Amino acid sequence: MLGNIVSAEGVSPLTIKVTNINDPKTSVLVLVYDEKDDLTQYPSVHLNAYSPQKLAQGVTIAALPLGNYAVLVFQDNDGDYNLTIGNNGMPIERFGYSNNPPLHTPVSMEQAKFAHKGPQTQTINF
Repeated sequence: MLGNIVSAEGVSPLTIKVTNINDPKTSVLVLVYDEKDDLTQYPSVHLNAYSPQKLAQGVTIAALPLGNYAVLVFQDNDGDYNLTIGNNGMPIERFGYSNNPPLHTPVSMEQAKFAHKGPQTQTINF
């Protein structure tokens, strides 16, 4: 029997890890978006808060359908489940996206999107 292969139902695990977390006490939100979702809204696939320690080790969504997705992670300092934007239009909470695109302009779905074709790990850098 082969381990960690795509199941007959067309689902496979996705593990998400976050590096460079400076605040060990504040929860980190993980948002997984379908490629048709708007990155400025709540995702249709997954939204959950995790401890920084858990995310440093990796959290796994066990049965994610095969497809194209993007991941946003951010440290929710004010506990409002939203990425807080400062007066200059830039986020004031630490954040990152799948594919680790440059963060000097708003990130598009094309920049953050990845193909989920089988078991994989997305490592996102704050």
